[in-house]
Amino acid sequence: MRVRQVAVWAFVFGQFLAVQASAQSAAFNSAAMSAACKSGPIPCMQQLILQEQALRAAGLDEAALNEQFGLMAAVIVDAIQGASPDVAADYAGLLDRLADSTTDATQAAAIRAIGEQLAQGIVPTVSAVAESLGPISDN
Repeated sequence: MRVRQVAVWAFVFGQFLAVQASAQSAAFNSAAMSAACKSGPIPCMQQLILQEQALRAAGLDEAALNEQFGLMAAVIVDAIQGASPDVAADYAGLLDRLADSTTDATQAAAIRAIGEQLAQGIVPTVSAVAESLGPISDN
């Protein structure tokens, strides 16, 4: 099992929307995704689908796609910081979709766990998301 460097997830800690971090940067439009997710779960899901399609069309390999799905989870959680429990629960399905999209079983389980927290009305911190998602394997 190959383990990704912690630097991938350090990118997520608070500055991932503002900092360009070479190979660890978002290959999707994180600003558009963040704005959509701040607007509500439906625009967020629409943006998630568009961004996933764009990543797949770009021809990224599985490992790179999985990395991007982890970053997407962090963008979603960051966008809904401070949301009420009812609002947070509305975003749980987005994390389930990301979990279904990744080919990494460990990452899928971690993303699903975040979705379960949201379903319970709990919004984890971005740093907690980063901890739960990294390092990931290539399985």
